Order: sequence, then structure tokens, then C-alpha cells
Amino acid sequence: PEWAASFRDQEAKLTPYPLRTTIVGDSGNALLLLAGAVVLVLLVAIANVATLMLVRGSARGTELAVRNALGAGRGRLVRLLLAESGLLSLGVLAVSLLVTAGGVAFLQRELASLPRVSEVGLDPGTLLLAAGLALASGLFVTLSPIVTLLLRQPGGPVSVRSGVSPGVTRVRRWLVAGEFALALPLLFGAALLVHSFVRLSRVNPGFDPVGVVALDLALPRGRYPDPAATQRFLSQAESRAVELFGAGQAGMTTALPPDDPGDVNN
Repeated sequence: PEWAASFRDQEAKLTPYPLRTTIVGDSGNALLLLAGAVVLVLLVAIANVATLMLVRGSARGTELAVRNALGAGRGRLVRLLLAESGLLSLGVLAVSLLVTAGGVAFLQRELASLPRVSEVGLDPGTLLLAAGLALASGLFVTLSPIVTLLLRQPGGPVSVRSGVSPGVTRVRRWLVAGEFALALPLLFGAALLVHSFVRLSRVNPGFDPVGVVALDLALPRGRYPDPAATQRFLSQAESRAVELFGAGQAGMTTALPPDDPGDVNN
């Protein structure tokens, strides 16, 4: 009601939208999809490393048996395995943070159109989450050799046996099955994304872009300090473009179709 007098259409209605929707739009759905894919990739990586740790634990059976014979109890052996996986997790965390810092810089440079992408960064909450995930992943990949160690009969003979135990083989099969179960959604998701991209590239935009040339223009505020000076330049540039380049038509816009900046008044 307060602005009704300035509306061109007196019957127009003002429809409010949440500020969050206005700023980020529908980018939240894309981020959720990306986060789901990242979680699946993380789980696949955990299953891979867990399989490797299980095989390595089987190869170290003689070493652990010798340690046990020399007086190291199961608790000390478990702490040994956890310490090794913890050091591995911390090393991977340090490398991943360096890669993430480079990825954030690349994201801000190449995807500047994302809402509030300049505010993306590695804050303390992100670092704590990454550290927690790294330590939890290290603990998870150590579970299989720890379970194998705990199921072993104490005080058994120290010997080198060929092959692996049925329990290790069974756990390895479970891990491989889990990898396939996690990899299939990633494969189908990637295929659907490629299919969607191909279909979007074939959509008719509603206009013929052949022979159309577009360029971005940013005026320095020092030479054009007010809207009047900017408007004079734009008017002259529009007419001069037709004269200099022989264009059939020239025009100015704040956004090229089919982009929608959210401002219907421009």
C-alpha cells in the first residue's frame, strides 16, 4: 500500500521473499547434491583404505604375535594400531587442507557468479569438522585389523602361515561389497548429470544467437561519478557501436538472456 502510487500497474501486488532465497537462490540444492557426492566418495575411500589396512594387518600377523609373546597385551597392540592410523590421518589432513585452500582460491576465481562466493573460506568450524572427519576415518579404517587382532586366540604359537584366515577373507568381502554399493550411486549420479547437461545444451533459448556479439563493460567511477554521466556514456556508446562496427542494432542490458539476476526493473 505504501508504494502503490508508484506502481505502473495499480493492481500489482508485492510478494515478499525470504532474504536467504533472494541472496542464494536455488544454489543450496546444488550444494546438497555436491555434499552427498563428497560423502559417498569419502565412504568409498574409507572402504579402500580399510581393505588395505586389513591386508597389511594380515601381513603383520607374525610381528603382532611376536610382540604379544614378548609381553605386549591386546590393549597395547590396539593402541599401536590406533597411533599408526592417527598419524596417517593427521598427515592426510595436512595435505587435504593445502589442497582445499587451493581449491577455494580456484573457486573464487573461476566461479565468481556463485552467491557470496567471496565469503567462502577455511574458518575454525571448517577446520574442526575436517579434523573430526579425519580422525573418525582413521578410527574406522583401523576397526577391521583391530577386530581381527581381538578375535585371535591369545598365547598361540608364533608361526608364519601362508594365505589369510577365513575371518579376514569374510571382512574383505564385506568391504568390497560395500565399495560397490557406494560406487554405484556415484556412477548413476554422474551419468544423470551428464545426461542433464546434454539436454540443457540442446534447449532452445528462444532467440537466434547467430551474428550476435556481446561484451562486458565496467566504467571507472573516477570519470563517471554519477548516474547522469554514466547514462550519457551509454547513450553515446550505443549509437557509436552502430556507426563504427556496422551493426544492425545495438543495445544495453544488465544481464544477457537467459540469465536472470533477480532484478526485473533493469
